[in-house]
Amino acid sequence: MTGDPKNPTLQWLPKEKTWGPNFVQFDLGLYATQSNDSGFVLYMKTDRRWLNSLGLQWRNEIQFGLSNILATSLYQPLDVGQVFFVEPKLFYTRAYENLYVDQERIANYRFDDSGGNMDFGINFGTRAQLRLGYLYTNRDVTVDTGSPALGNVHATDAGLVSGVIYDTRDTAFNPTRGIVGAIDYMRSETSMGADRDWERIEAGLGIAVPVRGDIVWLTAAGGTGFNSDLPVDRDFAIGGPGSFPGLPLNSVRAPEYWTVNGSYLWKLKDIQSIRGQALYAGMRLETGEIDQWSDSKGLQPVYGGSVYIAGRTMVGPLTIGLGGTSLNTWTLWIAVGRPVGQGTILEKGIFR
Repeated sequence: MTGDPKNPTLQWLPKEKTWGPNFVQFDLGLYATQSNDSGFVLYMKTDRRWLNSLGLQWRNEIQFGLSNILATSLYQPLDVGQVFFVEPKLFYTRAYENLYVDQERIANYRFDDSGGNMDFGINFGTRAQLRLGYLYTNRDVTVDTGSPALGNVHATDAGLVSGVIYDTRDTAFNPTRGIVGAIDYMRSETSMGADRDWERIEAGLGIAVPVRGDIVWLTAAGGTGFNSDLPVDRDFAIGGPGSFPGLPLNSVRAPEYWTVNGSYLWKLKDIQSIRGQALYAGMRLETGEIDQWSDSKGLQPVYGGSVYIAGRTMVGPLTIGLGGTSLNTWTLWIAVGRPVGQGTILEKGIFR
């Protein structure tokens, strides 16, 4: 208390903690279907913050399961307002994917990637971010079991990468309102250290609209390799809860695709309204076109639909559903926690 004792002023003197703030985050994901198409991941992230006066962060990620991740990066803001930043990163990933021909599983492949990237970026408030950088990665693709139809790949991809994210959702899963959009682009060139030349771009958009306590969720996405002889191992892997739920997870590889879908979600029950936990019953219709790697006919129409129950629960994000497609496939699935499989941009967490 300072000033006149009869009319004092309260002076607040905050003091920063010497041991923080540092964060450790744990997460898990589970995906399973009636046809034993399943996967499990266990994830941990550590984030050490304010390592210098501009807010340097040291980020580390570890994930084990169907897809494995080891990554470390330094996120360095370049100004006091943290609008501009630079982030160098080293990583190693290993993922297992099934290979299908005419909807029949013929092999299981292992994808290993190791390398690094350097990103320069701009934050537009708390809603949008733009990144531009250079990526260098060594890729090994080997058959684990089954037919070697895809072939083994040992190549270096290097070149320009960029990404944009815009997000106004009110929650990270099953939002009740808001818009989310993302664009990912990469161009690999021998002049920049690569073994092969190719480029691809992918974009996604999601809109959540509240309707008298229910939700309308609209999503559109697409990707193309610009007819650049996109390597088969760099094709978009389509199938799963994010893209055509009636297809097995990552079952269709395509150098080009687009899809549009709409869902109506009826609110069934509040679990803990103060935490936004609730269950919804949903119905989804979807259409699109896919250029399958094993078919030379080009873009072919695909239609699909699904019914499901989804919501934010005490055990995390939960989805149970039944879907089918015009390719004579159907899937009964359950998904808990973080996404399992990263085939298209729709499998990113921001589009759940």
